Amino acid sequence: DVLKEERWSIIAELSFKSEKIKSSNKRYEHIPENDLTKICSAVEGHPLAIEFSMLLVSYGKNVDDLIKNMAEFSSIKKVEEFSKRLFFDILDHHKTSKEEKQCFLKCSVFKSKFSIEEVLFIHNNKDVFPLITNLIDKLLITNKDGYYEIHPLIRTFSYERLEEKKSTHEKAADYFISKREDSINISLEEKIFYHLSESENWNEISENIGLMRTKDGVCCNVDGMTADKALMLKNDLLSVTVVDIIYRT
Repeated sequence: DVLKEERWSIIAELSFKSEKIKSSNKRYEHIPENDLTKICSAVEGHPLAIEFSMLLVSYGKNVDDLIKNMAEFSSIKKVEEFSKRLFFDILDHHKTSKEEKQCFLKCSVFKSKFSIEEVLFIHNNKDVFPLITNLIDKLLITNKDGYYEIHPLIRTFSYERLEEKKSTHEKAADYFISKREDSINISLEEKIFYHLSESENWNEISENIGLMRTKDGVCCNVDGMTADKALMLKNDLLSVTVVDIIYRT
């Protein structure tokens, strides 16, 4: 009896999740409730996998054909691997244009939320807003409070596909460098350092971040006025990552 109650509880929860997702978008209205329950059960209630599955079903993919691939994944991360398969099915679908795909892959260089200005900059101010809108519609990008964001799992998958990683990171670094003001912004400096290091532009790191090697280790070359304004301690800009990369250069 206890097992039956647990089973019905799980079924009820999955049914609730499927109905909630179904009501979130008109394109899901035609998907039968039974198919939604199948999807939720197969992907163990994983929200990202559910949404990707429903999007592919709305494209005309058969539910049974979709979930039968789950058997190929037997590891602990099988749902994550299945989500990756679903993601690439969406990215490579004929409804995703070449321009949308390229725009999305470039956006994967941003580790956290990003603005439309940042996207425009890495695309040389080409109007990519319509592409971003379509990518939101495909569940690949979310929009909240005026910023865009890519799910960390999706970002990992898409970043693997990006061919021009170094040049895109370098372009992103240029954007953040242009946003510097008189007072130091630690968050901004971290973004600059991240993108320059990913572009492997060590000379630019030395010139723009001001890190230097001394006999005692690594230090940050900041003038006294800037240090006083930012209330900096002598090791504020140093981290294990920074030290490690500087040693390797």
